Amino acid sequence: MIFIPSPLKGWGLPFLLSNLPENSYVVLLEADQLLRSLSQPFWPAHPRLFTLDLSPESWKDFQRRFPWYHVRRVVLLPLTGGWLVNPQLYREVERRLAEQISQTWSNRLTLMAFGSLWLRHLATHIAVPRTPWPDWGQDPVLVCGAGPTLETALKALVRPDIRARFRVLAVDTALGCFAQAGLRPDAAVVLEAGHHNLLDFAGFAASGLPIFADLTADPSAVRASGGPVVWYSGRFADLPLFSQWEQSGLLQQVALFEALGSVGIAAAHVAWRVTQGPVFFTGLDFAFPSGKTHARGSPVFQRFWSQSNRLSGSEIPGMGKHDAYRVLPQGWLTNSVLQGYAQLLQEKTTEHADRTFFWGPSPSVSLEALPAEGWVHKLPLLSRPLTWKAPIKVPEAERWRREEHALTGELLEALSGPYQAEKVERLARHFAHLSMSFPDPNFQASTAWLSRLKASAAWWYGQLSSVSTDLH
Repeated sequence: MIFIPSPLKGWGLPFLLSNLPENSYVVLLEADQLLRSLSQPFWPAHPRLFTLDLSPESWKDFQRRFPWYHVRRVVLLPLTGGWLVNPQLYREVERRLAEQISQTWSNRLTLMAFGSLWLRHLATHIAVPRTPWPDWGQDPVLVCGAGPTLETALKALVRPDIRARFRVLAVDTALGCFAQAGLRPDAAVVLEAGHHNLLDFAGFAASGLPIFADLTADPSAVRASGGPVVWYSGRFADLPLFSQWEQSGLLQQVALFEALGSVGIAAAHVAWRVTQGPVFFTGLDFAFPSGKTHARGSPVFQRFWSQSNRLSGSEIPGMGKHDAYRVLPQGWLTNSVLQGYAQLLQEKTTEHADRTFFWGPSPSVSLEALPAEGWVHKLPLLSRPLTWKAPIKVPEAERWRREEHALTGELLEALSGPYQAEKVERLARHFAHLSMSFPDPNFQASTAWLSRLKASAAWWYGQLSSVSTDLH
């Protein structure tokens, strides 16, 4: 990606575009509105030329249109000296583009590593009876991540007169912090597909704690508390599968969110959905002081200290000695992945900015910061207890499983017999979820790509054969 600021009258652009390598793209930005209006008529049209302005709408549109998977790095290329009017701004945009590239490839690698696990969990959970989504009216909701700022809120929540003013929604990673403080949240949010987060439930196993769970979450973690389970799903990839499920009524009582990435972002989405009242953040930091990546009581530190001995474990996580961390103005550490999550939360928060606040100063999200004390007692005491409706069954799930099983068999037959280009491509596009974890997920007619698709289809056929609506 070539990032060009201030291309007045298109100087040098025609030559650059005519010699542009096939896998390169050009992004134009003019921050000054007057210069932009003067120069824009001279900007040439080109399929690999993109333009930006400084509005949030422009950035969202650019994010949606730009082929991020085709680029590896960003290069700042001024064609004139106009960018020196505001060099900090252009450097910030360059940094943001680089972070988006980093986040995109991090997501791609995550999809390659966990794609099949997510699919297996989807096939398991899609038939599970679903607790209907609750409506908490105007009740204030406190969303608790596991970052260091959570400790301030926990110190206040131990007071019954303060705890009684919030519906408390904790991410699974923060449950250890609540257990150590002797507190119980109203519900927990689970996202991770791996069962390493089972340790998070050490203080709440079989406690009946209600759970908001992603359809790709680890089944053992979802069932660990034994409480009601309300389902949501993040669009972790652009798949026809989600549209197919929506059209067939398979996503009833499942909230469908955009790509989440972090359980803290998922918890924020849940809070905005369950209440029309104010939403408060704490512990959603995406940054940390050196040596303290999480709040006290987090399983991250419990795991570290339990595995430490004379031969290993001498460096506390997050000291910044061996990792590529960036130092924020207040001295806290972060990296491109954490900043990507912070940016994603920031973008979603703007839609609810009038009712979303941070308890104390936020290290990475621009929100109205509330003081540590003094404001909580302005909230009314909550009088009514929370209620959870009985789970409902999903009869559409078994029909989908049978149809998907038959179609998978059809795909296997098409890939085993004489090659029928039109039929194979049609089925491959229907089953984009089977190739989503490939390094090259888009359909290819090559023997190697179709062989991988066949192996993935055989695995999926076996998964659908073993899943039954009677499992839960």
